[in-house]
Amino acid sequence: MSRAQQVKPWHHSGFELPLVNNLRLRERVLCDGCTLVPNVVDADSVHVLRREMATLVDEFYDGLTDNPDYWSYLAEGGRKRILYRIHNLEKQPDCPTIVGLFEQGHLHDLAAECLGESAFPTVCAAVIKLPHVGAPVPWHRDRDKVGPGRAVNISLYLHDSVARNGCLEIVPGSHTQGADIDPDQWRRNHPVLAVTARPGDATVHDVRLAHGSGTNSTDTLCVRIVMEFRAASLPAAVLLDEE
Repeated sequence: MSRAQQVKPWHHSGFELPLVNNLRLRERVLCDGCTLVPNVVDADSVHVLRREMATLVDEFYDGLTDNPDYWSYLAEGGRKRILYRIHNLEKQPDCPTIVGLFEQGHLHDLAAECLGESAFPTVCAAVIKLPHVGAPVPWHRDRDKVGPGRAVNISLYLHDSVARNGCLEIVPGSHTQGADIDPDQWRRNHPVLAVTARPGDATVHDVRLAHGSGTNSTDTLCVRIVMEFRAASLPAAVLLDEE
């Protein structure tokens, strides 16, 4: 079976996720390794976050920063640099709303529901899929030495995320497998789901989940802010040892 035949859409409308019942969220993350939560932030907040991200991207292309947290690759015969990620997002200037999200708020509450206890942020980054040149993300696991249900990544979507512009693709249940699996080989032998999302939605996935994403073949930008959270009872040193 080809990869194109394997990938199935996992649409926004296919979920029943009442936030008042946090066991539903935790059970889904424990079972499938991933869940989608609609309307985590409102349209006004999405607009502000887009503006802050646009400022950071413009600074990169205007040559105003040589910050190593800006990750890029060369395209078009090595003549153009393509920005695909901004790491340590909470440490960048001119983005107070993003810093505020890292420090407290809806994403912390969501992480706590999915982890079953208080949650602490450890990583914040932006995944940037520029129109027509947005880079794919190779299949991988974020971490494999942390037990299932102990740390999650929450992606907050600032634009529509669909298969054509490189939405998140996952192998449900792969977070329960041992540390020795090859994520790319694993997805070749198991059904892959494409997780579509709308602006303001969030996905939560276990850090052990096998996942990746494709290229952006559309003429529209797609950005998502990704934050890793650890359970309060998981020492931060455990995560630092993997870096």
